[in-house]
Amino acid sequence: MKKWLQALSVPKMITVLSLLGLGVNGLVQVGLQKDIAGKSEKLQTQIVETQQLSDSMKNGLNGLTELKESTVHMAGTLQELKVTTADMDQGLATLDRIVSGINQSVQSITAATRQSVQQIQAAQEAARQLLSFLQNISKVNSDVIANLNQMMEDQNAINRNLEEMNRKTGILPKWGAN
Repeated sequence: MKKWLQALSVPKMITVLSLLGLGVNGLVQVGLQKDIAGKSEKLQTQIVETQQLSDSMKNGLNGLTELKESTVHMAGTLQELKVTTADMDQGLATLDRIVSGINQSVQSITAATRQSVQQIQAAQEAARQLLSFLQNISKVNSDVIANLNQMMEDQNAINRNLEEMNRKTGILPKWGAN
């Protein structure tokens, strides 16, 4: 998990955190929408019961007309609430599709990041092998230079010996010379 977080850049992290926030917000809205739907059903049941009681008490109560109007008004409010709940449901479905698309994008980015890490590791291994090869060549070159230096020292010693021999033979009388 830590490597995964380190592989993400700051913009990618912000994107991931934003997506998580959208997901949580969507879940909260779904919970609220379900709560509203449950309460609207309860309210619908209460409205039906109120209408039944209103009809049964019609002859004996004063202000029955006001109660009936209130009930009708509540029924209208309930209808508006149902429409609003349906609109919220559609909005949440759209949000769910968006979050799903973002989740797929994050998964694609994660896969690409893993692939990039593997390519970088392969390049590092190739570089290590090349470095080892170059170090071996450097060692061989150092050995060749050391051998050439030794050969030059030997050649200089031979030259000094030949000069010494020439000097010593130079004092000998020349045979065959008149």
